[in-house]
Amino acid sequence: TQLIDLSGGEVRGDIQLRLRTGDGLIGGTVTGPDGPLGGAVITATSGTSTLETVSLTEGQVGGFTLRGLVTPATYTVTVTSPGFTTQTTSVVLADGQKLTGVQLTLARSAGSLSGSVTTMPGNVPAAGVTVTVTSGATKVTTITQSAGTPGAWTIAGLPIPGAYTVTFSRDDLQSQTVA
Repeated sequence: TQLIDLSGGEVRGDIQLRLRTGDGLIGGTVTGPDGPLGGAVITATSGTSTLETVSLTEGQVGGFTLRGLVTPATYTVTVTSPGFTTQTTSVVLADGQKLTGVQLTLARSAGSLSGSVTTMPGNVPAAGVTVTVTSGATKVTTITQSAGTPGAWTIAGLPIPGAYTVTFSRDDLQSQTVA
């Protein structure tokens, strides 16, 4: 941005702006619970410019470099990968700074399913009902409560995103399955 003053009727044709490429750099490694994590998307934005890259899947797995960042500036760095939580951090770059060794760690995403089981007629809470949640290789089972809040159930720690089938069964009741 350059400020140019013009007086009434003045015509200026000698204006020159010198643009330069960004000379800043942010580099480091993305890790997950099992070590270096390749294929994660790293985005850096300063509000006026945005750069994006993907962490390496071969060689130095998890490594990333964002080059050509305009400095000085404060960047919001966001890391995303399917099945993991998103991490956001703020990085301040001084004039021409090349910041390396940045460690970004993602945790596995986890969701939960919960509810309550009742019998018909009368919506009487149903204790002791087996609740089985399945999705591909994942199979988790619990039993509805008989004390506290009868009929209530919760299953946590489920990988997300995911599609699950929930089956409710008890020997004296007809089984029900919900997707």
